[in-house]
Amino acid sequence: MRSLAAAALVLGSSAGLFAQKLPTPDRDDGAIELPPGFRAVVVADDLGPLRFMAVAPNGDVYVKKRTVGIIALRDTNGDGRAEMRAAFGSGGGTGIAVRDGYLYHSTSTSVLRYRLVPGELVPRGEPEAIVFGLPDERQHNAKSFAFDEAGMLYVEVGSPSNGFGQPDRGEPRFRPPVQSLRHAGPSGR
Repeated sequence: MRSLAAAALVLGSSAGLFAQKLPTPDRDDGAIELPPGFRAVVVADDLGPLRFMAVAPNGDVYVKKRTVGIIALRDTNGDGRAEMRAAFGSGGGTGIAVRDGYLYHSTSTSVLRYRLVPGELVPRGEPEAIVFGLPDERQHNAKSFAFDEAGMLYVEVGSPSNGFGQPDRGEPRFRPPVQSLRHAGPSGR
């Protein structure tokens, strides 16, 4: 069985988001169980523990690692497997998304973005902080996020404990709500 630390592309009957021909699936679907009608190809293996991934319009894949930043992957020959790999960025956080020409990712206290340059796998320069000063508690501080259709950014700020779990791992505390933010410029407000 392949390592769970592999980036896999799951191919289904509704895979219309791919403009070019789909790659040939792995014979064993990357050693994962899939529903009928779906197939998989392992894009890259041996990447270590991964969190989330995002796919750019050109097919480049960006994989968020919890502690060591982002891995960029590119298939250069159309077989569905990444021949190019490059690591960049900082660790912490969990969220990653491609939107409107930017690669967004989170840390434990912020959401950052890099401008994607057409043809380049790794963004140039330092990221722009668009949200910062988020609480960094001892647990559940990974900062997942999502955009809605109107461009609103929703950031999950977590809970400082598993206070309501069984068994109780901490004191019961108020669970903070999701914070929604509309990016209005480099001030992060």
